[in-house]
Amino acid sequence: MDHPEHPFVHKLFLFFISLLFLNVVILDCLLIRNFRSVFSATLASTTQLTCPQSCIDRINKVEASLSEKVSSQSLLFQTTPTQQTATQPKQFFITIGSGTGSSDDWQDVPGLQVTIDSSQYGKIKAAYFETSVYVPNANQEVYVRLYNVTDNHPVWYSDLTFNNAGVAQTQTTQPIILENGNKAYKVQMRTQLRASTNINSRIRIDTY
Repeated sequence: MDHPEHPFVHKLFLFFISLLFLNVVILDCLLIRNFRSVFSATLASTTQLTCPQSCIDRINKVEASLSEKVSSQSLLFQTTPTQQTATQPKQFFITIGSGTGSSDDWQDVPGLQVTIDSSQYGKIKAAYFETSVYVPNANQEVYVRLYNVTDNHPVWYSDLTFNNAGVAQTQTTQPIILENGNKAYKVQMRTQLRASTNINSRIRIDTY
């Protein structure tokens, strides 16, 4: 006579056997992992303990040398930009223009006028009046200056004298005084022999 419960019992038995086998495998994996961790820690500890004193001294010297190099390079990078910025002022060139004149008294040179607002240039270190002159057909002395049209007076320290204007020459004044605010400036010239003279002028501003 057959027993229908036997297949079910057999399947249940196989299930428990499989579950037990799976647990054993999992436990083995955990044990192996723990063994590797302990082995690695033990190996590292053993290596540190067996390193001779000469080896430790050598490592300390190398670390000290690397630390000094990094410190010196960091200091260099911190100080370099400050040194470059402090030694490079800005320059501005303001073109006044070109023209001709031939009067033996102070006269405005036609076309040579400019308006300058000194407040637009920040902190001004110094300003200079620069002029080139040339007398094509004669050799004579030529006198040039900058005139403040707004305040109706010559610009202080802007006078230039060209002793041999038969040869093209360029001169720069000592620092001139630009008035504060928005001012109009003209170039004035007088000549020794009233010979027609070519002139070209500009102003240079140096700022901090």
